[in-house]
Amino acid sequence: MSTLTVPFFSTVEDDLQQLEEKLLQSVPVSHSTLGDRLRLLIQAGGKRLRPTLTFHAGRIYDADPERILSVAAGIEMLHTATLIHDDLVDNALERRGVTTLNAAFPMGLVVLSGDMMFAEAARLVAEADHVAVIRSFARALSEICHGEILQAQSKHTLTSLEDYYTRIYGKTGSLFRTAAEIGAMLGTDDPDQIDAMSEYGRLLGLAFQIVDDTLDFTSDAQHLGKPIGHDLREGILSLPALLYHADTPSLHGAFRQVVAGKATEDQIAETIEAIKRSGAVERALEIARDYARQARRALAVVPDHPGRQALIELTRFAVARDR
Repeated sequence: MSTLTVPFFSTVEDDLQQLEEKLLQSVPVSHSTLGDRLRLLIQAGGKRLRPTLTFHAGRIYDADPERILSVAAGIEMLHTATLIHDDLVDNALERRGVTTLNAAFPMGLVVLSGDMMFAEAARLVAEADHVAVIRSFARALSEICHGEILQAQSKHTLTSLEDYYTRIYGKTGSLFRTAAEIGAMLGTDDPDQIDAMSEYGRLLGLAFQIVDDTLDFTSDAQHLGKPIGHDLREGILSLPALLYHADTPSLHGAFRQVVAGKATEDQIAETIEAIKRSGAVERALEIARDYARQARRALAVVPDHPGRQALIELTRFAVARDR
């Protein structure tokens, strides 16, 4: 796995290496071909942002390293499980440069594989033997499913901004919140500290997802690992599209065809350019930057510690990245 060269990652490199080992050890070996595919998916990596949040939060409050490792691995395993189900729902054939389970196995087996990874995630979190942590994890699982259902039901629909924020909290903000929150829970019982870390994670997750949504308009296929305008093609109207519609509420031309799911490639390209010209992408980025600023403010009550500084640095990285 390649980590990004920012202090947020460099100070927990040893922890991340242990994380990789624990994740691979947690993949059931009794299902040989399937197990090999699952290990490839894990080894393909990703940013590992969520478990790294847990490592830093746990260190700030001097939590037991073994318990931090278990819950961090559970957080990342949960994230991996959601990706398996996402790929099935989206009929995706590749993830992180690796063939998806969806492309290699029957639908029923893919569903069961995702379920198995959910169960493994719960087992890892339970190793911490901490009731409040388990409750937080269970809440996140419920909120993630709620967010995915909202997205599935809102395809080809011009939802309200309120519904959009609810959706991205479920899809992304909830697990960021939980990753930071449970790290704190392992080291302190102070509700003000736990609430501060929880709010930091929630706000950071919203900022991170909004930036992801803007990159769908401004990045390139090589960096994203998927075609530009992928969400539009899937009928998912993210913040830039919703802000664009708010300025031009009359559905017309290519945008109307995109919303209806009937657009040609030329019409999708035309819509992407119209949204970019409108300034909606930059306005969405400014909203993300504001969430990042709020996340930094949430850390004001957190003890002075290198981990706190790393969390501050992450808020800046989250809104400045290009992938």
